[in-house]
Amino acid sequence: MASFRIVRAAICLALLALIFTSLLPASATAVAYEALPAGSFGSPGPTMYGNSQFKASIADAMDYLREEYPDDYGRVAYWISEIRPTGTYTRIDNHGICYIDSDDARASKYWLAGVLIHEAQHTYDDNVYFLDHSYTARESEARALAVQGAYLGSVNGWTEDQVQSWVDGYLAQNYWETIPVKYGDSPLK
Repeated sequence: MASFRIVRAAICLALLALIFTSLLPASATAVAYEALPAGSFGSPGPTMYGNSQFKASIADAMDYLREEYPDDYGRVAYWISEIRPTGTYTRIDNHGICYIDSDDARASKYWLAGVLIHEAQHTYDDNVYFLDHSYTARESEARALAVQGAYLGSVNGWTEDQVQSWVDGYLAQNYWETIPVKYGDSPLK
């Protein structure tokens, strides 16, 4: 009799767990991101701040991604929560708050879309990839440049060698090392 109650309780708990997990939406975690098929992230996109010209540039790049590169749009919309103008340099924090400098904001929608893809990769990596891998600034930049280069290669019809050359050219600059010297150690504060 007692074993029947235990089995019945276990079945009830399993049913409750099934009902509970099917009624509630998936949380916005790295695990939820991995489980979602590309292009179905469901986010309306980042909140934009700044003047009307800045917002229009960002919206133009986002619209382009949504129409032409929906998988990349989904990643950007999922991993970037806010986009703000900055007087220093383009960057993102691990919460998805992205700062776009005036040069990137005034560039073509194609370039700006690639910048957004790059920055979204950083947030993904900070929240997923680098949980299981040792962090280095060089690897972080290499991974972000790789996805940006793949996108730019698609837009421009580059060969794989041209994409790799573009990535290698940026990596050779070690630009991430000059940022603390030029802007200080805590640019996101």
